Amino acid sequence: MNSTIEQPVFTQEQYINLTRHAKQSVRKWASERLMEQAENSAMAALSDLIDDPVDEIAIRVMYFLAEKQYQPAAPRILERFQQAAANLPAKSILASWCAQALGKLNYAPALPEFAKYLSQHPDDVAVLGISSALGDIHQAEARQQLLDLLKTLETSKDGGIPYLGDVVVDALLKFRQPEDIPQILRQHQIWQNLGKKNPRTLAALALTTGDNNIYHRLDTTLAKGEGDWFLAVQQEENLLEISLTKLLGEEIADNLHNALKDRQPAQVIEQSLIGAKKILSNRYGSLDVLRDYNTWNMEQLRQKIAPSFLRDQLSLVLLEGLVNPQYKIHQSHQDPITSKKQALLALTGLLEIAARQDYQAMLARTATLSRLIYLLTSPRYYVPVEFEDRALAMGLSDGPELDLLLDAVASDGTTYGEMRAVRLLGKLKHLAAIPDLVKRLESTADWMRDAAIQALVQMGSPVLDYIEEFMPEINPEVWARLAEVLARLPYERSAKLAYQAWLNPNILQSDSLFMVQERIGSQEAIARLWEIYQDNPQLAGPSLELLCDIHEYDFPELAEVREANRQDEEELTAYQQDMWQQLTGKTKAKTNNDKEIEEENAQEIAKYLQEDNPPKPKPVKSVKIARNGPCPCGSGKKYKKCCGK
Repeated sequence: MNSTIEQPVFTQEQYINLTRHAKQSVRKWASERLMEQAENSAMAALSDLIDDPVDEIAIRVMYFLAEKQYQPAAPRILERFQQAAANLPAKSILASWCAQALGKLNYAPALPEFAKYLSQHPDDVAVLGISSALGDIHQAEARQQLLDLLKTLETSKDGGIPYLGDVVVDALLKFRQPEDIPQILRQHQIWQNLGKKNPRTLAALALTTGDNNIYHRLDTTLAKGEGDWFLAVQQEENLLEISLTKLLGEEIADNLHNALKDRQPAQVIEQSLIGAKKILSNRYGSLDVLRDYNTWNMEQLRQKIAPSFLRDQLSLVLLEGLVNPQYKIHQSHQDPITSKKQALLALTGLLEIAARQDYQAMLARTATLSRLIYLLTSPRYYVPVEFEDRALAMGLSDGPELDLLLDAVASDGTTYGEMRAVRLLGKLKHLAAIPDLVKRLESTADWMRDAAIQALVQMGSPVLDYIEEFMPEINPEVWARLAEVLARLPYERSAKLAYQAWLNPNILQSDSLFMVQERIGSQEAIARLWEIYQDNPQLAGPSLELLCDIHEYDFPELAEVREANRQDEEELTAYQQDMWQQLTGKTKAKTNNDKEIEEENAQEIAKYLQEDNPPKPKPVKSVKIARNGPCPCGSGKKYKKCCGK
C-alpha cells in the first residue's frame, strides 16, 4: 500500500477557535473533536467551556477533563457546582455532573460543599451524583458521609430518588474496606426482605474483589436459568488457566462439583467458602493474617495495581458474609434469581482467589521479551496493561515475538490474549496487521471490537489505503464499526469513503456511517449531506445546518432546512420535558389511595425492622405457676402436662 500524505480537515487551532463560536451547536461539535484528539495542548482551551452557558457542553467537557485527570479544572468545576446549587431545581442535573467530575478528580475541597448540599437538599436528584463522587474521593470524611447516607436509606432503599440505594452501595464499595461488606450485605438483606429486589448489589460486590468479569460471564451464561452450572465453572477454569481439583483437593472439589450439578445454591456457597479457606491457608499460612482490616491506607487503595493481599482479604470477608447466619433472606422473598446470584457471587469469590497471582511474582516470570509476549498472548484473563508498555520498552518490533502477535490476531479465537495482541499491534502501527484487524471488527465481543477500532485508528491513513483498495471484499456487516474508524481519522478521504459505502446497496445505511460526514466536517461534505437530505430530511437536516454554520456557507434552500430543524427540535424538547416530569413524579398529585398504600408500606417496614433489630426485653417480675394449674398458653391442659414438662 502506497500511503499518500494526508492533511486533516481542521487544525487544532481551528477547532479551538470554533469553541468560541456564537452558535452552541458549533461549540459542541468543536469541543467533541478536541476531546476525541485528547491532546494535552487543548486542555486549557477546553477548560474555558466549563463556564459555557449551555449545560450540556459544560457537562461533557468537565467530565472529559476529569477522566483525563486535568487537575487545573477542579476549582472552576467547583465554582460551577456552587452556581448550580444556588439555582435548584433547574440546575439539578448540572450539579450532579459537576459533583461526579470533582469526584473523579479526587478534589477533597469539594467535600464541605457536598455535605452542605446533602443537608439542605436531601431529596434533590443531584444527590445521585454527589453519592457517586464521594466514592471517588478517598477520604475518611467521604466514606463516613456515604455510611450516614446508607443508614437513612435503610427503610426505603432509594429515598424517593430512583436508584439512589444502588449508587450509594457502588460508591461505598470503591473504598474496598472489608468491614463495609457485612454492612452492605445486611442492607441487601433488609431491602430484599422488604420486597425491594436488588440483584445489582450482589453484582457490585463481585466487582469489588477483582478487575475481571467472572461474575458477569457466569451470569450471562446462566441467565436463562437452565444453564449447566458445572460446565460454566469448567469454562472459567479453562479461561483462567487453573484447576480447582488440584487447588482444593478431590474431596472438596467433588463436593463443589456435585452442588453445581444439582444446582443447589446454599451448598455451592458453603463449598466455595471451604475451598477458598483452603487456598488462602496454603497461601498465607493462617487466615488470621487476612483478618487485619487496618492494613491498607487510602493512598494505597488508589494505586493502579491493588495489592493482591487486599483482594484476597475482601474475597474472604465476602464469602464469610454470604454464609453468616445473620445474612438470611426470608423464605417468602428468597426468589430463584436472588438465590442464583448469591451462588454466582460465591463462585466468583472462589475463582478470583484461585486465579489471583502476586504482581511481583508475575513480573519475575517475564524477565525476557519472549516470555513476556508468551504471557501477553496467553488466554489469561488478567495481565496488567503496563506489561504491554513493558514489552514495547524491551524493544518489541520484529522477530519471533512479533510473529506471535500476528498469529494471535489472525486466529479465529476470542480471548484476552488475542485482544492484547490487537492492542500491541496498534501501538506498534504494524501495517501488515490491518487486514486481520478489519476482520476483528466482526467479533461478537464488544471489548474485542473496541480494541480493533482503536488499533486501526492508531494505524492512521494507511487504513484508508486498504479500505479504498479492498472495499468490495470487506464484509458489509462491519461497516457500522468501520465507520467509527473513519470518523476518527480526520481527513476528507475518510468522509468520501464513508459516502461511497453509504451509496452501496449491499451495505446497511447505519447512523454511524452517516455521521462520518458530520464528524469529519469538511466543506465537501455539505454537498453529500444535501443529497442525503432529499431522501431523509430528519436525518441529514441538523448535520447540514451545522456544517453550513462551521464553513459560513449559504444556499437558497438553507432557510427551509433551518425551519424544519427548529420544528423537530421543539417537538423533541417537549417530549424530553414530558419524560422528565414523569421520572420526577411531577405530572400528578398523590391520591388518597396512594397515601394509604404508603402508610401500609411504612407499617410493614417498621414491623420488619423491629424483627431485624428486636428491642431488648424489659425485665418483668416472675410469676410462679402451680404445676396442677391451667397452662397460661391457653391449651386448656394442666401446666405440668403442657409447657411445664
